[in-house]
Amino acid sequence: MMNSATSFTTGPAPLVAADMEGTLSAGYAWHGLRNYLLSHGYQGRYRRLALSRLPGILLFKLQLIDTISFKENWMLKLLRLYRGFSRRQFDDMAVWLVENELWPRRRRAVIARLLAHQAQGRRVVIISGLFQPILQRFVEKLPGCKAIGTPLNFVDDIFSGEIEGEFNVGPRKVIHLKRLSAGRQLEAAYGDTARDIPMLKLSRHPVAVCPDTGLRQAAASLGWEIVPALEQPDQSGG
Repeated sequence: MMNSATSFTTGPAPLVAADMEGTLSAGYAWHGLRNYLLSHGYQGRYRRLALSRLPGILLFKLQLIDTISFKENWMLKLLRLYRGFSRRQFDDMAVWLVENELWPRRRRAVIARLLAHQAQGRRVVIISGLFQPILQRFVEKLPGCKAIGTPLNFVDDIFSGEIEGEFNVGPRKVIHLKRLSAGRQLEAAYGDTARDIPMLKLSRHPVAVCPDTGLRQAAASLGWEIVPALEQPDQSGG
């Protein structure tokens, strides 16, 4: 399986980039993180967190606070409930999350495009703010693709509950992609939110997949392709 860094940092093959959540799957990682805790004997951890964050959750649902900041903070809070997990335990959770949340709701049409790019000799990288172990498990179902997510901090193979650095979003994606492409223009890029605009601007063929309002407006003004949410995400799990 071609997931080594060297296979992507050398060679002239054109590069294609895609976001994950919202772009390749209609599933939500936070749903999976929550549901794993609730179904594997950690109900108390999650319920204590949810109770302590109830005022913020209500403000979020009423759209009275910044949604991006809330979502990132909520993901970090959920992640800390996994503090003390071994690498093996965390990896088992990542497999469960992909199989029960992200892969069943994958967007087949967009994934088919990526595989077509591969068939034409292009390199495909899935680049996302999603935590690296979870993203890696999803991308392993797409042989030949590379996964670049948000790295996690493990100390002596025990999860500290924290990420390393910052979420791999916005400008951070651009830094990674410019290195991988050796400064060349991307052949194509796929994203679903306004924070993917810097990545999409790097490509010859930017595609907005089921975009949020900010990205939809930008795509319309710039003449980018917009893929609407016409297809039903796959629910078969197959």
